[in-house]
Amino acid sequence: MKVTKFFKSIAIVMVIAITLTCVPNVSAKARPKLNKKKVTITVGTTVKLKMKNTKKKVKWSSSKKSVATVSKKGKVKAKKAGKATITAKIGKKRWQCKITVKKKIIKKTIKQRIAAVVKAHGKAEYDSDEGTYYSITKYNSYEDGDGLTMIEYHPKGDKIEIYNMQEISGYYVMAGATLKNLNDRYCEVSFLEKSVLGYGSGIMDKYNASSSTAVKFDFYTMDEDLVDTMEEATGLMIQLAMNDFDSVMKQYGERITHKDLGFVF
Repeated sequence: MKVTKFFKSIAIVMVIAITLTCVPNVSAKARPKLNKKKVTITVGTTVKLKMKNTKKKVKWSSSKKSVATVSKKGKVKAKKAGKATITAKIGKKRWQCKITVKKKIIKKTIKQRIAAVVKAHGKAEYDSDEGTYYSITKYNSYEDGDGLTMIEYHPKGDKIEIYNMQEISGYYVMAGATLKNLNDRYCEVSFLEKSVLGYGSGIMDKYNASSSTAVKFDFYTMDEDLVDTMEEATGLMIQLAMNDFDSVMKQYGERITHKDLGFVF
């Protein structure tokens, strides 16, 4: 009799255990929430907001549409720098995301940065062929006389011209380089002394700027026996101009040197 009662007790315990294991695990339903509470974006970019854990219709709105707008599907678009709050509404409940919009940073090219310096700190000039251009002048004193370097930006043609002028034994000599594509290995150069020596123009190998043969004239009005000497003089004067260029850029807070123009010396 006792054995029978024992087995009955075991059977009851097993039934209870089996029943408990068969009861489904019911967890609390997840509450609706916004996928983002705070976002920082730049002007012109977008970000997608959405409600989680709900399939109900969401009504979207922006506290400042001039800064950020939001579509019916929760797509936020940054319009201008500032702050706005995007609200998601379901029935009477609201969820919010704070949006900070920052200005879009546009990285300027080397040429654009040089142009900005020359425009800001130089003076505007006018030429009948070139139109309005901008120029910075740096004055120097050399062993043989005074001189100067001019750094010019010409919007027409989007080019930079850098000239060095010197008074040597009573003669006024000028040599310069014209830079259009800074990535080009060669640039246009010119030499001028009006009274005796004449004119020469050609190209310069920027990668070998310190070489005595870096400059080659393809046109000149000077005597044939002066060409080699004036080509070398042109190269030397352009190197002086590039040193002045470095100094001017540093003076106005731009970390640009002749190396950024492609000159190696």
